[in-house]
Amino acid sequence: MSGSLPTLHTSAIAELASLRQWVCWKTIERNGKPTKVPFNPKTEGFAKVSLPSTWGTYQEAMQAWQMSDKYSGIGFVLTKADPFVFVDLDKCVDDDGTTEAWATEIINDLDSWTEISPSGRGYHIILRGHVPPGGNRRGQYECYDGGRYFTITGTTHDGRDQIKARQDALDAVHKGIFDDEASPDASPDASPSTPIHSDKLADMSAKIRPLLDPNAEPPTEKLDLVFEVADVIRQTWTRKRSEKKCSEWSASEWDQSLATQLINAGWSLEDVIATLIAYRRRHSDDPKLRDDYYARTILRALNEREFDDAISGLSPESTEGMAPDAARSKIIDSLTTVLKVPILKVIELPTEPRKQYQIVTAKGKIIGEINMLTDHTIFKRAMAETTGIIINRFKANVWDEIVQRLLDIREVGVVAEEATEAGQVRLWLEGFIVRHKPQAEFSVSSVEAGHPFFNSDDLYIQISPFLEYLKKYQGAVVTAKRMSNMLRELGAHSMQKRFPELDGGFQQRRVYMLPPEFVALAKGLPDT
Repeated sequence: MSGSLPTLHTSAIAELASLRQWVCWKTIERNGKPTKVPFNPKTEGFAKVSLPSTWGTYQEAMQAWQMSDKYSGIGFVLTKADPFVFVDLDKCVDDDGTTEAWATEIINDLDSWTEISPSGRGYHIILRGHVPPGGNRRGQYECYDGGRYFTITGTTHDGRDQIKARQDALDAVHKGIFDDEASPDASPDASPSTPIHSDKLADMSAKIRPLLDPNAEPPTEKLDLVFEVADVIRQTWTRKRSEKKCSEWSASEWDQSLATQLINAGWSLEDVIATLIAYRRRHSDDPKLRDDYYARTILRALNEREFDDAISGLSPESTEGMAPDAARSKIIDSLTTVLKVPILKVIELPTEPRKQYQIVTAKGKIIGEINMLTDHTIFKRAMAETTGIIINRFKANVWDEIVQRLLDIREVGVVAEEATEAGQVRLWLEGFIVRHKPQAEFSVSSVEAGHPFFNSDDLYIQISPFLEYLKKYQGAVVTAKRMSNMLRELGAHSMQKRFPELDGGFQQRRVYMLPPEFVALAKGLPDT
């Protein structure tokens, strides 16, 4: 038995429990992929969403789960007879527990029961309504109102523990997902996406507008030629690709794949647009004669080609035989394109006890230990904090290539004072103070938030939030004992300080009074 218990004390669970539509489930590997397989809670045989006799009551499912180690959890079967819609947001929670922005927006818009999925990396939303037209699945978004079962963990998110009627909100979210303008995974064949800027969209739309002929035909000879040399293009044209994922693609996802392939084949804009229009007509799709739709499709394809070229530019073979300066310049250009951040240089600092690395960009620099580079999540967070740019997620092998090239172009810095442990702690403290604006007084809010705070003219920090900052933004893992010693060696003073609680009582907290140099830094910050 695993997971938390979906309790009847929650009104939403009690509502679902009134229906005899419950199963147990277990993760089983099928075709090399882990699959959540439903089981009949009464017989321990397989359950089928199309066969009500294989379902049970909530009590039966709970009892079977609690009494046996066979099952991973319980689930609820959706039918057209019940009023429920199930929305699945997949792989949208980072390693540090941060929810991706697109998922947070959907959760806020739907504003109904929301629970954390069994993996902890996604969310389930339950509401009353029906699935709007457009499709059931796009990228990391799925939506069903029958013919499926979904797992129930009972672990609610953000206090959303009520099942609400949210049809209008669902209509708007669904339209946004399937309207090609706001999809979490706009192109299934794509490399990580690059934002489409409004000026580029306007320029491309103006070029495409005169080409929107509903009766457009593809260049037959060119199409036959690419069919002969590229089987994947022929399969995309017929929508009969062998990859399992393609069976779930929407019409616009097929459009994106075909556009990307034709642009990579060197086709002109006029030929690509004519072929896409004919392609949609061939498969009886809405012609979508909107210049912005085709402009986005084309720009995504161009971004993908640019990205692929940049990834190729990161390979060691791409710089073979080049002069060192030329090779370094090429690597920097490729890194800038792939990361979407203007990389200038990488500096290795010979600090003790471990080296630190500075990634210098045109929008600021980040600094941390080697973990900051090798851990994608830490790097992404630090870069967003410093530059305001959120880098894409990459496959592990691609990220390893990126890190290797960052290390290949590193320069060894000469930092006499920073190379000491005291110098390292000083840099960390400066970063912590700048990021967490010191509060003007020792209060409940400042203490609970973990901010540095003033008391008279003295500046204090708590060690726990400081260590969390180091781990989260510097990739540095330091024990509390070691940091305490490091702070004392720097001249900080440890003490117990009493602060008032909201109920009128008091609480003791251990704090560290920092040396005067940090007071001057903190007072120099705006709006301190």
